[in-house]
Amino acid sequence: MESNVISAEGFRAVETWIMQAKAHDADAKQPTPNDGLLLTDIPQGSIRVITEDFGIQIREHGDKSGQTLRSPRLFDPEGLALMRLLLLAGGSLTLNRKNIGNPLRLDYLRFRGEHNATCADWIEDLDFPMESVPVLRIIADTPRGRQTKAARNHLSYRRSELPEDQRLAIEFTDAGMPTKYPKSGRRDATLLALALLETNEDRLQFKLTQADYRRLLANAFELLDRHALLKNSDG
Repeated sequence: MESNVISAEGFRAVETWIMQAKAHDADAKQPTPNDGLLLTDIPQGSIRVITEDFGIQIREHGDKSGQTLRSPRLFDPEGLALMRLLLLAGGSLTLNRKNIGNPLRLDYLRFRGEHNATCADWIEDLDFPMESVPVLRIIADTPRGRQTKAARNHLSYRRSELPEDQRLAIEFTDAGMPTKYPKSGRRDATLLALALLETNEDRLQFKLTQADYRRLLANAFELLDRHALLKNSDG
């Protein structure tokens, strides 16, 4: 049976990459991180292939064999590390399934996961963990009420290719009532990942506390944000 949690070897490799990147970020005299570590022990659940330019390939919808893969979605190395960490305790990367009949549709990644965490477990966080968060919003760190514009190449999730201008996305009815208010983002992705850890921690080959997991994700976000978003994207 295929496992959708990260292996101990895969986890240690990604954790080591994060530590190396943090050290180099603090002191440029330190060695650059070994990007080969990010390829350790793949496949990892829905991540079937990682290409040499940090592209993630997932299987075609409905293909249980895993032989038919979608085009690579391209990430910064820091974004790739983040995706592996978010999927550490389960969950998956899937593509939105809107406008299936339109051959020109553009499919975007979502981070999904089913968990059995209870509301009581999350009272301190106010929001109950969502079960689906758009990856573009995670990478771009889109604020609530703003819309994330995709890169011109819709396969790219590299921050330098994602437009900085995140526009208001609230729509109103004729009566002035809001109909749409996108709000999910990094906080929701973090909560979902923590809920998955609570649900599936007995399936992991290593121990990881919620506090240590939060710190690891925060480090990954901090490293990712070294890459600025694209400016002057309206041209």
